[in-house]
Amino acid sequence: MRNTLASIGKLSMGVLIACTGMASANLLTNGDFETQGSGGTDDAAGWFRTNPSIVGRYNEAGQAGHGDWELLLQDNEDAWHWASQIVPATAGVEYTASIQMKGVLQAGEIGYVFMDFKDSGGASLGSEWSEYLSSDADYGDFVWVTRTKVATAPAGTTQIEFRAMTKLDGKGDSGVWMDNAELVPEPATMGLFGLMGGAMLWARKRFKR
Repeated sequence: MRNTLASIGKLSMGVLIACTGMASANLLTNGDFETQGSGGTDDAAGWFRTNPSIVGRYNEAGQAGHGDWELLLQDNEDAWHWASQIVPATAGVEYTASIQMKGVLQAGEIGYVFMDFKDSGGASLGSEWSEYLSSDADYGDFVWVTRTKVATAPAGTTQIEFRAMTKLDGKGDSGVWMDNAELVPEPATMGLFGLMGGAMLWARKRFKR
């Protein structure tokens, strides 16, 4: 019986550890932009960029919690620009998208953390986002803040496009730096809790023998 109890304890602990790990798992690759892609210094591995002359990695070492590299979206064109990743997703699961931003913004310019839920064919099923504006209470020039959006994937979702995005006016007097991008499913897959329930059922059967 002692060996059986020990086995149950180990199995239960393993399941709990797995759940904890999944709950904090970032689905994005290179969310800190530290890894260079094949396109050169400005290229962030794993990220698509709408316009490499406007969206790219920026070296700014010495900031606690930010490594040596960030993503910079420059004010060189009056247009929407972003860096994005598309990752697998599950309908009915709640996702938390977040990113840290700092910048110099003029009135009407916006930074975004953005989620677009898509079906298996890539068609959009709906979008959710959080904005970064010069009028925000926590805004200050070159002051890091975090923007977060929580949303549940609608029916038919098989993937999410995450965007670090801006809409700037192209006058060359502003820009947004972004770092530590995350896309996290909340909560962790409940199937693991089902596994724990199965383990307890197995234990009950063992004790009845």
